[in-house]
Amino acid sequence: MLKAFLVANDVPFDKVHDLRVLVRACRAIEPSFCDLDEASRILTPYAVRFRYPAEPIDPSLDEANEALSLARSFVEKVEGLLPE
Repeated sequence: MLKAFLVANDVPFDKVHDLRVLVRACRAIEPSFCDLDEASRILTPYAVRFRYPAEPIDPSLDEANEALSLARSFVEKVEGLLPE
């Protein structure tokens, strides 16, 4: 969703999976993305570690539910800012 927001705003970005980096880029366009700073810190390990099997993580059910809720906040944020 963050990359979709950047593409929609014609902002180039490097190949990156670190959500903190992407949120900072989005914040440069829309300051309200600061609302996602903490969520990006929490979710980045999920975005990175599952891509590289050497460092798997095994979240508890509560952690998985929190991650899902935080991920939904990214979707809602971007959907609210993209043109229809």
